[in-house]
Amino acid sequence: MTDKIPFKGWITFEDSLRVEKILFRKKILSFHRIVTGLGIVVISSLILATEVPILVTIFTMLFGAGIVGGTLWYSKRSMYKAKSESYAKETQVERCGSLSSENIKVTSDKAKNEINWEFFSRIEESENLVIVAKDDYYVAFAPYMFGNLMDWERCKNLFNKIKKQFNKSARPDQ
Repeated sequence: MTDKIPFKGWITFEDSLRVEKILFRKKILSFHRIVTGLGIVVISSLILATEVPILVTIFTMLFGAGIVGGTLWYSKRSMYKAKSESYAKETQVERCGSLSSENIKVTSDKAKNEINWEFFSRIEESENLVIVAKDDYYVAFAPYMFGNLMDWERCKNLFNKIKKQFNKSARPDQ
């Protein structure tokens, strides 16, 4: 059995979104959430400070929430669509390569790369995904990128072996 594990193609767009959730978890208190929350508090306080009947106040607040919610929904949908189109354009290039205990080799119409495992600082595994990353750069693999399930299992075993090496090298000597 050869040491090289061949793969072909890219992960799907939906899988790329899963990778981003795993690698780039959103902060609970982001700047735009704080500003939006403060804005709602200020507007609510101003509405409540006026001596308008309570039904008008409730209607105004619900109407405002509908506008804010609709705007957020539309912007999220637009970002998803733009991201999907960008990903589709990026992944039009045919790509293949191999994994080995030394590196990841990737070949496409535009480039040929050999990336040693030492380059990466993080390995993650999720349901039917294995990911290796450094900062914002990542390479991810899924079962459909391999010729058969045996190669997919070999891929996962290789990642587990590399991950153990990462853990050993990350421990300070005692």
